[in-house]
Formats: sequence, C-alpha cells, structure tokens
Amino acid sequence: YHPYTSLIHRIINFKTRQWNLTFQHIYREGNQCPDFLANQGFSSQASFHPLETIPSLLKPLLLADANSTSFL
Repeated sequence: YHPYTSLIHRIINFKTRQWNLTFQHIYREGNQCPDFLANQGFSSQASFHPLETIPSLLKPLLLADANSTSFL
C-alpha cells in the first residue's frame, strides 16, 4: 500500500481522457512553493486545510519565485 495510491489512480484516470496532457518533472528545488505546501499537507492530520493567510515561512519563497530567483 502506498499513501498516495488514490492520487496516483486519479492521475492515471486523467491520462485516459481525451485531453492534451503533458507531464514534466521539475525538481522540488526549482518549485519550492508547491513543495512547501505539499510538505505542510503531508505533515498535517487534516484532510483539508484552507489557508486564510500566507504562512510566514512561505513568504520568502513566494518573493523569490516572483523575482524569478533560481535555487538550482
């Protein structure tokens, strides 16, 4: 059993539809904002956690992303 089995099956299902999909691997160092949020979600017990404010640790990552700063 993999903890992301449900998500993996949903992605496979999307691939079977008549959509034009492209999957592209991006290292997490080059995609730090989504990586931060994914790690927050993974460590949370809640199945859904809406963000009403930007987490303080995410702010510098968003600023770097907006300025096109590369961390690779």
